[in-house]
Amino acid sequence: MGPVTEFFVDTPVGQNPSGAWGSNGHPVEVDRALEFIDAFLSDPIEMPELAHHAGVGVRSLQRLFRQSLRTTPSAYIRERRLENVRRELTDTLYAHETIATIAVLNGFSHLGRFAAAYHTRYGERPSETQRRLRFQTRTQRRLGRQVA
Repeated sequence: MGPVTEFFVDTPVGQNPSGAWGSNGHPVEVDRALEFIDAFLSDPIEMPELAHHAGVGVRSLQRLFRQSLRTTPSAYIRERRLENVRRELTDTLYAHETIATIAVLNGFSHLGRFAAAYHTRYGERPSETQRRLRFQTRTQRRLGRQVA
């Protein structure tokens, strides 16, 4: 039996490869991956690059994510990007930006897939989110003028 096989035979399910746990209760490899994701969220993130930064192989990283976060690295990255887009679509600082610009700046390269993922996650199209913000902003400005 080789060293890799021995590792998997001797490693209990749910244990991380290094045996070390990070400060947030995840295996240290997951913590490293999360730090990398945070730093490069808007850039293209390849799984081999992410796994290398975490110090494990791609399959080990996927297993660790499933065990620790109940999701895959790709799904986690997509979810974080969707959260950023939604936050920016509802922030008046980004009211002048197009949805396409906000999506691309947050790492989405295929706008059709972005729109479908956004709709699946939030139950509305990105344009509906942005339209609601613009309506609320105009209403608040009008009410502000009436009160003054």
